[in-house]
Amino acid sequence: MFMENHLNAQFNCVSISSQDFREAYEYMEAWDSQYPAPVRRSLLTAAIVAYSRPFLDSKGQSQATSKVRLSDPSLTDPQKEMHKQIVALRKEAVGHSDFNRKPTKRMSSQSTGHSRVFSIRSRPFDVLDESISIEHFLQLCSVRLLQSQNKMFELNCKLENNKSL
Repeated sequence: MFMENHLNAQFNCVSISSQDFREAYEYMEAWDSQYPAPVRRSLLTAAIVAYSRPFLDSKGQSQATSKVRLSDPSLTDPQKEMHKQIVALRKEAVGHSDFNRKPTKRMSSQSTGHSRVFSIRSRPFDVLDESISIEHFLQLCSVRLLQSQNKMFELNCKLENNKSL
């Protein structure tokens, strides 16, 4: 029974992950370099969030395992690097605001009569400045979608074999 529950939890996780990869793929497929920057930024941000979800801890472990486990050997070296870049962007700048990605510094403070004036120097983060190849990101989403579908098939076979025992 434990093995079947674990396999079901893995299957559920991979199924959810497959949906996330499809969502990321759709955002990247909708990309058009002619769109205004806010639209391109939104599509890229949404794709980064959707693509990264399967690789970050999530809740509901009794129904689905917390992270997807997909084979990286089928990825090319550039795809492995892009994967690392995308997940790091999600963790450091898109899903959170790490200081290293969005540095800021109070510069000075002065009194001007009844109020204090201060200045800040900061470097805003813009995902469009991250040199992400849209074509390569789309390919990576496609590879991960195929991997997740293959994994679901494999887990389904194991679940069916378990039932016959």
